[in-house]
Formats: sequence, structure tokens, C-alpha cells
Amino acid sequence: MNEEISPEWFDEWFQRLFPPQDFYTPKEIYLSLQASKSTIYQSLSEGAIEAVRIGSAWRVPRVCLRRWLLSGWNLA
Repeated sequence: MNEEISPEWFDEWFQRLFPPQDFYTPKEIYLSLQASKSTIYQSLSEGAIEAVRIGSAWRVPRVCLRRWLLSGWNLA
């Protein structure tokens, strides 16, 4: 998927929920999205969300979080 293609509202929404930083923790993600903790950790474990794992701690690069969120957007 071309990650440059996104709905008009996406960039503003993404910026509001995820202020610029290099990495996000799973907790920051599930709290910002009001998603279940298990959904985020399952997506990390399955590789749906690209992330770096340091010991038991996950770190999700901003670009990977954006790509994952856009992957659910149906452009058809």
C-alpha cells in the first residue's frame, strides 16, 4: 500500500493523537486509540504492527504506527 495515500482527515487526526516522537509504547497506542490492550499486543506479536523489541519492551516507530493505521483504510 502506498502510505502517501490517506483520507483527508487522517494526518490531522494522527498528529492530534500521536504528537511527533520517534517511538511509541504499546500503552501509549492503546490509550490513544481507546483500543484493548490485547488487540495491540496481539498485533505486535503477529507482526501486523512493525516494532522493535528490547527485552520484553516493545517500541513502535512512528512511521510503522502510521502504516499500520492506514492499512485498515479501504481505498477501494
